[in-house]
Amino acid sequence: MPVQECELKGKPGWRWGSRGKCYTYTPGDEASSDRAHDKAEAQGAAIRARQAEGKTVAKAGDAEELTQEEQDARDAKLRQKSLKATTEAIEAVMDNADGLARLKAISDEEWAEAEAKSNGTE
Repeated sequence: MPVQECELKGKPGWRWGSRGKCYTYTPGDEASSDRAHDKAEAQGAAIRARQAEGKTVAKAGDAEELTQEEQDARDAKLRQKSLKATTEAIEAVMDNADGLARLKAISDEEWAEAEAKSNGTE
């Protein structure tokens, strides 16, 4: 399926297929239009590659293609998962803050000892 013209929030754009993500551009800006068109082409190439790998059986126009709203919802869900994982990682570090502080103190002591040896002030 070729790249097609689309519109999102009043801005012109390009998308792969009839319901792919609409990559908008600034009206009258040919370079902006070219970049949006390239993104739509890249989306099509990614879809074809996934189909070739057998990861999806969807063809352009099938129910597997996402509307802009569905794509935005999926992106928001992925961002939420990423944020949750990052938060959990930070919390794990914070839970071990006492242990990290002890390790830092030990490291500082070892550094001071090594520095004293190198200066001959041990």
